[in-house]
Amino acid sequence: MGLAGCDVRKNSRAYLEGKAAELERVFPTENLEDLFEEFPGGFEFGSLYRIKNENGYSYTQSLEINGNADTKNIQGVVKNLKTTDEPFYNQEILKESQFEYTDGQFKFENPEFEESDLAVDGFLMQYLTINKKMLSQLELLDKSYSWESEDGSISYQLQDHSLNHFLQEENNKKAKIIIGIHYETIHENKFQYGMRIKYDNNIKYTFGFSGYETIGKENEE
Repeated sequence: MGLAGCDVRKNSRAYLEGKAAELERVFPTENLEDLFEEFPGGFEFGSLYRIKNENGYSYTQSLEINGNADTKNIQGVVKNLKTTDEPFYNQEILKESQFEYTDGQFKFENPEFEESDLAVDGFLMQYLTINKKMLSQLELLDKSYSWESEDGSISYQLQDHSLNHFLQEENNKKAKIIIGIHYETIHENKFQYGMRIKYDNNIKYTFGFSGYETIGKENEE
């Protein structure tokens, strides 16, 4: 009964919102280098931005970033993708490049890739603030805790001019933000989150972040 009661508590707004509010360690962050102070073991995050849908194809740009705790270097890869689900799933890489990121500047390995090819200007954590007070004032749309996967999610509606500017949406448009709280965060005291941002029920942006307290094998893979 005690364990069951504990699981029921995990489905409450107070619990899930409290876990989601821990994202204030990342949101906002102006300079990515500052994340090494918050996560001495390094960090990694990835995003997928939907550029457009056209002629049955989805055009997106993916970004993967790794902050190496040993070297304090920030490196990554960016890919422009063309995807279709019909008549079967197929994904084509239109353009890609490895890069280094230092002092707010990208240095691309592929000479054909320039900063102007980036679909968005900067990173989500430079435009969005998340904390307990902010979340408590938003309209709650949904919350859930899975007894099978033992992870949780909580979603809100928000109108944020800075976020809309980053995602190139109309200034006053309302977004749905869904915060996924991974099993490792709930049960293993780790820092792993996912996020989806929707406009008009269409996913515009997905984001995942992992931060590490110590250097170890799990974040060297």
